[in-house]
Amino acid sequence: MASTSKSKACTCVPRCWSHPVCTLTTRVPAPEDEGRAHSWADVSSVLPTAVASGSDEPTELVSRRLSRPLTIFEALVELKLVPTPAPLRIHLLGADGREGRGKVATTEVFRPLCALLRGQCPEVRLLLCGPNCSENDFSSMEMEWGKPAAPAPPAGTPTLAIEYSSAYYHEYAAAVAVRGGRMEPPQLAVAFNAGVWGYDSWAESVRYVHHALGAPLLVTSYNADEADADEEALEAMGVAWAWRPRSNHPWRSLVPEPRKGDFAPQYENDHTQCLRREGEGAQEEAR
Repeated sequence: MASTSKSKACTCVPRCWSHPVCTLTTRVPAPEDEGRAHSWADVSSVLPTAVASGSDEPTELVSRRLSRPLTIFEALVELKLVPTPAPLRIHLLGADGREGRGKVATTEVFRPLCALLRGQCPEVRLLLCGPNCSENDFSSMEMEWGKPAAPAPPAGTPTLAIEYSSAYYHEYAAAVAVRGGRMEPPQLAVAFNAGVWGYDSWAESVRYVHHALGAPLLVTSYNADEADADEEALEAMGVAWAWRPRSNHPWRSLVPEPRKGDFAPQYENDHTQCLRREGEGAQEEAR
């Protein structure tokens, strides 16, 4: 992987493997994480297929491409949701184009997650839900154009089933009930870079996941300020935490988000926090 000489030096303590590529120039590590370098150094050992042999893909772009699947995997492991003999249901709230707008693209995004879950579950069932989510599947067109098929995954890799909805999550659940169906709770719900603090529409979906379904909800934020604001908004919803906002997330993207205006730097999945209903393994963790 190529490095980018224009990046500023990082302030990881001790200096991390990716200096000077690392762009962590403002982060203050949480006390429990002092001395812990982030883990993009180990990505090829964690996920051997992450970077093609001989690839010159910059480390920063690898981090942007893999941040979401690796963030999910870390949460699954920490919450002890894998291994499981049952299909693994993961619901993505507020999904958008970065998770793919069709099965070909979404499969490409989450193939690394399936590789990490090899031998740990038989199937991954993804629901992508939210007003910015729409299925626009070009699978047949790509086949006609001769796009090379991905190599068959090794034995034991879970299959991937994908469903899309452009409704808010709580509206999707209500529609399922109207049709006489039953909403199976996910083992994990995820809201990437949600901005819970900025949108009133999150409240009903969060309450439904947390209070009605009792499912863990992983919420990520672009920076410390947004994580604090998300925490305050979630607190008002009467939730319980598996963990409160954490800095120094090892799988945060190293690529700053393009933003106009005078904003603090923003990185995908810079901070994580996770809700888990009391009695479901919840524990309060101080930052």
